Amino acid sequence: MNQYLDAARRHLDQAASAYLEERDGRQHYFGNNILDSESGDCDNIKLEGGSGPFPYHRGLHLIAKLHLHVFADESGIHDTATWCLVTGFIGAPGHWEALEREWQKVLDEYEVGDFHSTEFFGRKSGDRIGRYQGWPDEKASGYLDALLSNIQGHELYPIGGAVNVADFNNLTYGERRLLTGGNIGENGYGKLKWLSNGAPSKPYFAAFQMLLLEAVQNTEDGAKVNFVFDQQNVLEGGGVVTFKEMQTMIAPVDPLYEKLGLISYGSRKDHIGLQAADLHTYGWHSHLTRGTKMTPELAHVMQQLTKRRNYMKTLGAEGLEQILPIMPPKDRDFVRSTRPPVKNKKGKS
Repeated sequence: MNQYLDAARRHLDQAASAYLEERDGRQHYFGNNILDSESGDCDNIKLEGGSGPFPYHRGLHLIAKLHLHVFADESGIHDTATWCLVTGFIGAPGHWEALEREWQKVLDEYEVGDFHSTEFFGRKSGDRIGRYQGWPDEKASGYLDALLSNIQGHELYPIGGAVNVADFNNLTYGERRLLTGGNIGENGYGKLKWLSNGAPSKPYFAAFQMLLLEAVQNTEDGAKVNFVFDQQNVLEGGGVVTFKEMQTMIAPVDPLYEKLGLISYGSRKDHIGLQAADLHTYGWHSHLTRGTKMTPELAHVMQQLTKRRNYMKTLGAEGLEQILPIMPPKDRDFVRSTRPPVKNKKGKS
């Protein structure tokens, strides 16, 4: 049994009035707040049943199972983007809650409701904009460094991926469909067919799956990892569909994806973890698109963000050609020969 489940058992043994109840197919322990121990061993044990927003279900019962959480954001989904990214951090609930408390202290100290990179790094005629209008550089630097130190001060690890949009668009329709969530299989006559659609015009879903893969790769066997993504009205529905298809179609043949837990989309104002993910994603998008032409302020951000991991997993022409040939020739030929559906005069497929 891993150290986290051992920690859960020790805490459960300390709960004088705790009792076990089977509900919804899961074991729940009810009783005292058994996470009050000073041992610090239960950062990954998830409380459920309270009224707080996902994933902080602060309540009376405990699921004695290891949970990790990912907060992630996207960048580069506009038509002229050169790179499309989905990145964020993975960590235990205890570390996320600690970041939430300390991040909020910084926002309160500087009298800012929430952090959004586009506003903070935005300029008009060289001057800061929005809530940061009129801020001297010294104040802005102190504020930014406090947020960056907050991220570095907790066991939150960067994950995610970036897709080169031009290289993605140079793939065939079928290849793009495959890389964005499309799945193939045989029909009753042994012929290949598409089992799910994918999103061949949206590299976001390729980056989205890169993040999911890295998350489950960094999650222990027998554990679950839950995801909170920034609200995205255009892509949210497709993200949920892709996630569920990976649970129902991929997990049965690849146990790695059995670690996928819950998916949720929310506001950065409600989930401070999304503000940290926003800063990380904005920094990496700036680095990939501007390189050495980044502002000194953003270069400083990248120096801090890359202390824990100094690379971003990227998918360009070379990487794409490494992935696709893994398929059996028959499958590859089927994928490559797939053509876009023909639209009728009314524009419908």
